[in-house]
Amino acid sequence: MGIDSSYKNGYRVNVRMTSPTGTFHRVTKTFKSKKEAIDFERETIVKIKKGLMEEGGNIKLSDYLDRWLKVRQSKVSVSTFNGYKYVIKRITKELGKVKVEKLRVHHIADFFDDLTLNGAKPNTIKNTYMIFRQAIRDAWKRDMIATDLFKKVDKPRFKKNEVQIMSNEDVDRFRTMLAKKKQSNDFLYTQNYIFFNLALDTGMRRGEIAGLKWEDIDLDNRQITVNRNIVMDDKQQVWEKLPKNNKKRFIDIDMNTVKYLKEYKAKLNKLLMEYSLQEVRPVLFPNLKTGDWIEPYLWTNRFKYYMRLLNIKGQRLHNLRHTHISTLLNNGFDLMYVSARAGHSDISTTSRIYAHFMPTAYEGYYEKMLAKTGLQISK
Repeated sequence: MGIDSSYKNGYRVNVRMTSPTGTFHRVTKTFKSKKEAIDFERETIVKIKKGLMEEGGNIKLSDYLDRWLKVRQSKVSVSTFNGYKYVIKRITKELGKVKVEKLRVHHIADFFDDLTLNGAKPNTIKNTYMIFRQAIRDAWKRDMIATDLFKKVDKPRFKKNEVQIMSNEDVDRFRTMLAKKKQSNDFLYTQNYIFFNLALDTGMRRGEIAGLKWEDIDLDNRQITVNRNIVMDDKQQVWEKLPKNNKKRFIDIDMNTVKYLKEYKAKLNKLLMEYSLQEVRPVLFPNLKTGDWIEPYLWTNRFKYYMRLLNIKGQRLHNLRHTHISTLLNNGFDLMYVSARAGHSDISTTSRIYAHFMPTAYEGYYEKMLAKTGLQISK
């Protein structure tokens, strides 16, 4: 066993070993470079020692990924799992027939090259890379393949997109439209008025607002407790889960928010009595047909409806959250307070995402603090 460097056509690898099952293997192969020969010898020895020469070649990548996906289902949220399914479907379409043991770096690299050439969006490529890499690393950890193939695959690098906010002018137009539509007899427009104003006034996420119950709102102390986030699975079932980062948080609200919530509560209670739904579920935004939560995606559809009416391009519902957070930072609110209000995992997340909104908040800050404290830096 070893590498014969005197072989006339390059470097010949000759491996002779018995696997743990008692099967004797003899593998001979010739390479032009010494490095290729050494790598192949190492991989072959590992495969024989772990029995991969007998078992690994029988498993197709599609079968492995399908099994891997089922295991992941219990470890991630419904929405995350749905994202995994789309990625796995994309991978198996191109590489599903390849045997796990026969998978090579060039298969993976070519796959990502094709994604780029076919015009896949940067986030699509990035998410596919992260999920594919995790699946292959799990196969390696379980001794299904001899090496972590992704060590040799370049990670896609993209310029991070800065968060997009809504301009003050568009915010005013949006609020005006919400108020105008609210004047109709259709209660849907009243719900829209409250939901989207809450998004602008609190910075809460879509599922957090959609999942609010009246017990979460303390109108006397002007505070909202974010206890849950609601999501929808692929069977159109709405599920309740903890907010992002698995912790509840408290959000202060102003008197104007208290006022429109009180008005909304009175109108809602009257309607619930008319529809005999007052005992179904005490949620802020009930479906008047069932009394249960409104599906989260419908709020996105409603937002798009208003954007079309106003002819506002390139906005998405989550940008209302960005608008709220950036407004606070740009007007001098303490970074730690804003981070806690937003429900970020730590203050670094807030500063990283919204750094470009913060500099103007500190214009003249140095001089103000020197005057306030009487501190003299220069002597």
